[in-house]
Amino acid sequence: MDPEFRLSEYGMARLPQDCFCALVAQHYLAAFDLRKRGLMWIISEFTMKMSGEKPFWGEDVEVELWLSEPPRIKVMMDYRITYKGREIMSGNSAWAILDTATRKPANASEIMKDVPVFESLALGYRRFVFPASGEKLLDFTHVPTRGETDFNYHVTNLAYFGLCMDAMPDDYSRSHSMRF
Repeated sequence: MDPEFRLSEYGMARLPQDCFCALVAQHYLAAFDLRKRGLMWIISEFTMKMSGEKPFWGEDVEVELWLSEPPRIKVMMDYRITYKGREIMSGNSAWAILDTATRKPANASEIMKDVPVFESLALGYRRFVFPASGEKLLDFTHVPTRGETDFNYHVTNLAYFGLCMDAMPDDYSRSHSMRF
């Protein structure tokens, strides 16, 4: 939660990932299921578009997610979070299944064959490429901690998100809100 006791941007970013994990677990494709098969999940990118009022602590939100295209190497997952009937966040993320021994991509189309795909609901978001500013905005140094690693011993994508949030000066983050 943020300083106003509302769902934080970090919390909103985490929800779709946790829900995706619950979805694939229903198909026996959770990280612990894949590990038994010598496979692992990785997230290569995620996109978020935020707008509207954030929920207060304990209020209900609805998270909808779906595969937006047939899996190939990447598994594209789109999502929408609503609060009081209004969308407060939407986006997508790209997941891949790797062979733990070779670190090469596995055939996601075969592994995910029983997970439904809803191409008609695809949101169309894809990785945003930030334009080069040409100027250095700030310096920030961080040494990753064990708490920022996942079950694959990689720094998690959400740790990078948190680091970006932490790098912003306090006066800037108080006067600006994240949108994308």
